[in-house]
Amino acid sequence: MIDVPQVLNLLEIAVSERGEDFHYEDYAQLGDLTAGLQIDPHDCQYANPLTGQPLCIAGVVLNEAGLLGYVREGDVTSNQSGLVGKISEAALDVLDAAQQAQDTGNSWGYALGLARLRADEWEADSA
Repeated sequence: MIDVPQVLNLLEIAVSERGEDFHYEDYAQLGDLTAGLQIDPHDCQYANPLTGQPLCIAGVVLNEAGLLGYVREGDVTSNQSGLVGKISEAALDVLDAAQQAQDTGNSWGYALGLARLRADEWEADSA
């Protein structure tokens, strides 16, 4: 089962791949990753339905973890029944914090920072 430290590590990988200043709407300028898909910055997709290429920050993380195939488009990260038993509740909440930050127009670096704060909250609650 994927736990909080693993999710944070995968988020760090995602941010290092796209850059701290990357925003979801930047995909509109990256035709190689979107393969003709029109990106709507207000309608995040986990993956490109044409290529399967992960798009949003949660999609990139779940792809790295081998779990992208278990998510349903249109459902928020925290409401993915296909992830039950594969990722801990705390880890999913941390990932959801990053996803929500991205969905409100923030950079992936900022999203990672919010995920770290959420992870700290979980750690404090369990102490």
